[in-house]
Amino acid sequence: EPGLLAVCAQYHWQLQTYSTEELRNVRRPPSTIVQLVGTNSVAEAAAMLASNQELLVNKQIYSIGDKFITVAIAADSEEKAIIENHLQPKSQL
Repeated sequence: EPGLLAVCAQYHWQLQTYSTEELRNVRRPPSTIVQLVGTNSVAEAAAMLASNQELLVNKQIYSIGDKFITVAIAADSEEKAIIENHLQPKSQL
């Protein structure tokens, strides 16, 4: 994934990867992707593994031309509280 590696390098983000077996052990609803990669989930399962199971945003699929990217967002409970605090509507702040 050259694009993903480039974004991580640009923002100095650490890229964490997981094996098919690790992803397969995360409980997610059945998906057609299992036929392609051997697991029901990639984006959501990886996000959940990285954050100790706190999924904030279910997978979203984006396309740019003929390229696709799937993103899921997760955070541990401390990060989740910080994010939720920042997502409050301005009228509630």
